[in-house]
Amino acid sequence: MKNKNLVNHLLVFLAILSLSFNSCLKDDCSEERFFLEYEPIYVQPEDFRVPVTTESPREMETTGKIYFFNDMIFINELYKG
Repeated sequence: MKNKNLVNHLLVFLAILSLSFNSCLKDDCSEERFFLEYEPIYVQPEDFRVPVTTESPREMETTGKIYFFNDMIFINELYKG
């Protein structure tokens, strides 16, 4: 019984020893990854519920796609919406 207990302790010790030597290896990273993270913007409800206002017409500089919907024409200006 003592011999079996000694063998079990020896196996556990060898397993821990081999894992500790494995952690000393140098990490060889072949690539780096970067992630884009969005941060929330908090607004008071009074500031968010401001009524929509209209602006005077502007001249279009670089037009994009043209859409027809319910007898209306929507013209997209590039990078402005």
